[in-house]
Amino acid sequence: MLHSIDIAVLKYINGFARKSQAFDIIYTHGFQLTSARFLPIVTCMVWLWFGSGELNDELSQRRFRLLQAVLGALVGPFISRIIQHASPIYRDRPLHTAELDFVLPFGVTTDQLHEWSSFPSDNAALAFALAMGIWRVSRPLGWLCFAWALFVVSLPRVYAGYHYPGDIVGGAIVGIVAMLALGKLTENPTVIQGVAAVQRRWPGLFYSACFVALFYITTQFEDLRKIGSRLVEMVS
Repeated sequence: MLHSIDIAVLKYINGFARKSQAFDIIYTHGFQLTSARFLPIVTCMVWLWFGSGELNDELSQRRFRLLQAVLGALVGPFISRIIQHASPIYRDRPLHTAELDFVLPFGVTTDQLHEWSSFPSDNAALAFALAMGIWRVSRPLGWLCFAWALFVVSLPRVYAGYHYPGDIVGGAIVGIVAMLALGKLTENPTVIQGVAAVQRRWPGLFYSACFVALFYITTQFEDLRKIGSRLVEMVS
């Protein structure tokens, strides 16, 4: 039943492919640039961190929740990738599944993404973890980030045949649950006070670490993934 719905939604979305070359290229390539996918969401986090207001308990709580969002963004995709590699069920990408008669949008080729299962989407896990973290701080910005995670980060990958809709749903669940679980586990006054103390005592080190974390989130850990792939090739 769920598989049938998954295929039906995929085919409906794929029905718009190759109607406009400009649309296909913008939606499958322009929207898939890491700066287009994640930089706006990360910018919302920076905006909320340095937003108006005196440094008080409310602002400290907001900043701590933003740090939880960073942690969720680091853990969510990691869990998603573990599921992709550890699951006994391998799910091929729609663009690699001949029986689907998938229509490739302009600019999309089949010579990519052969390495791992499509379920769940680690892009969706990252985007929805960030959106959930921002939603816990600001409802309006959170809803905007959820919309961005769906329409800019996730749906173009379904349109291009990289994922089934179910892969996106699975990734979103992984990201949101990881974010909420980490929020619950770290929501402790001692932890909050400890983080605030580190920020006050070593602000240079603290903000440098935040910058590095946000950089890797924005670029979706591309350099680290390349290094990891090389290491795997060397030992295998």
